[in-house]
Amino acid sequence: MHNPKLYTYKIYSCVIFVASAFGSWVAGRQVWLQGLPEDQVPLCGPPLEYILEVFPFFDVINALFMGDGNCAEISWHFLGLSMADWSLIFFVLFMCLSVLVIFKSYSAYR
Repeated sequence: MHNPKLYTYKIYSCVIFVASAFGSWVAGRQVWLQGLPEDQVPLCGPPLEYILEVFPFFDVINALFMGDGNCAEISWHFLGLSMADWSLIFFVLFMCLSVLVIFKSYSAYR
């Protein structure tokens, strides 16, 4: 839209790569939680509203990533995959595309 230069392509691609890597990590964690046997799923914790009111910010982040019994529940499927599976697939795809854009931008400006 604004005719970016080579360094701008790199910046955009790096931002997309970092965001997609974080999304892949979160989605991968969710896929892992959903794949655990029922007896190994972490126990349910207090509601999010309570955690936000009582605990410091970093404890809230830790509690969110530790998960609870409800986070392993799969409530939606499409073509045999859960939302977490699809999210992981697309985040990895975005990571690959961002790397491809970096390599293509080099060849476009030669």
